[in-house]
Amino acid sequence: MKKISTLIILLFSLTSCFVMINENNHRGLTSEELEHFQNFRPDTFHQNADFHNLVIYEITTPQLKSITAKNNFTWVHLWRPWCTTEKCQNIGYYSQTAGKFSHTGLKFLLLSESYDLKAILKAVQNSNYQDQVYVMEDSYFGHKLNLAREKFIEGIMNNDLVKPGKYYDDFIFRDTLLAFASEDITLETVDSLMTVLIKNVKSP
Repeated sequence: MKKISTLIILLFSLTSCFVMINENNHRGLTSEELEHFQNFRPDTFHQNADFHNLVIYEITTPQLKSITAKNNFTWVHLWRPWCTTEKCQNIGYYSQTAGKFSHTGLKFLLLSESYDLKAILKAVQNSNYQDQVYVMEDSYFGHKLNLAREKFIEGIMNNDLVKPGKYYDDFIFRDTLLAFASEDITLETVDSLMTVLIKNVKSP
């Protein structure tokens, strides 16, 4: 009987782990971890100097568009914080690169695909990232990573000339118009792109 009970517990544990595969980890958060995540509030931003008190805003596609509508240009980077490559962990690179073009009105938005708080805190601390962090809202996008990404891309597509691939991570908007999408992006790419795009922006 004891062996059967042990087997049942083991099978339950394995099933629980399996269910969490390819998910955004929202269902794995503790009540304490959930306190770091807040509903999106327009025009309210936290400078995350203290990563222990990091505030992460849950965001939907309509809310994202409300942000891009206020900027000349918005660079959105989809991010999986548990990824171990330098591209994923050195998130400071993206905000620093965007900062070089702040005179154009370019704003950077880091959008996590996961609620994995430990991985987010580690990446923020290691890269000294101090800008706002957002996460794809679970109740809007769902908890399955691939389906959420598909919904995100479908929701932002509004230009027949720009058709993002499934694994694209970087998206640059001119107002709410998707102007560029790429699987990877460099400082040189942003420089060339902004040089072209800014010519088409009317002076205020």
